[in-house]
Amino acid sequence: LVYLCIDNRAQIEEVYGREGVESVIKETAELVRHSVRNNDLTGIRDDHSELIVCYKKIRMEAVRVVAGRLKKILEDHIFLFQGKQVRITVSLGMASTLSYTLSTFEFDKLVVNARTAFENALKKGGNVLVAYS
Repeated sequence: LVYLCIDNRAQIEEVYGREGVESVIKETAELVRHSVRNNDLTGIRDDHSELIVCYKKIRMEAVRVVAGRLKKILEDHIFLFQGKQVRITVSLGMASTLSYTLSTFEFDKLVVNARTAFENALKKGGNVLVAYS
């Protein structure tokens, strides 16, 4: 599972307002959705700024590679809002389990672990991918 958030979300909102941030988040979600396999799951958390990707039946080493590619896609993409170019960076936290059938409790724990890794990415200054350990 990969947990990601736009690093410069607050600055985008400061310059372009809530509408600008919502536009960038929506386009980010679309880029993420189009960057994963059909059987993987994507979602946006309640506050609409954190995205989750649940990669199914894939080893952690492969997730690191795929998530690294996703990070690069997002930082290279030029978002347009009201005719102005907007660039983003993202911080990503990832966590894994060996079980292919997760109970709700196990999934919630996986999300907590990915969130912890994400918070560690922020402590490193952002724009990085960190695995839960």
